[in-house]
Amino acid sequence: MKKKNPKSGRRALEDIEAFLKDVETWDDLNERKLSKEEMAITSALLERSIWDRELCRTISIARTSGTTWERIGQLLGISPQAAHKKYAPLMKDAS
Repeated sequence: MKKKNPKSGRRALEDIEAFLKDVETWDDLNERKLSKEEMAITSALLERSIWDRELCRTISIARTSGTTWERIGQLLGISPQAAHKKYAPLMKDAS
């Protein structure tokens, strides 16, 4: 019985990278691969989620340091009431 040659390290790494790319682009809901455009949307949503958390965290720090809702609203381009309504409930979860 002939012994198979093991894959080179580079070839094994390429196989792993290809597998990870397939995992990253798989759509569990529809059981198919995502298109490049669909992947861009999901990537943007993930990034937005990260930045939303960061914004909540920094607003929480600003409020703790004494920044008013009026000033936060100005910085966000919304009214102080809108800023408070949107971010006050989220600040507990931001830390």
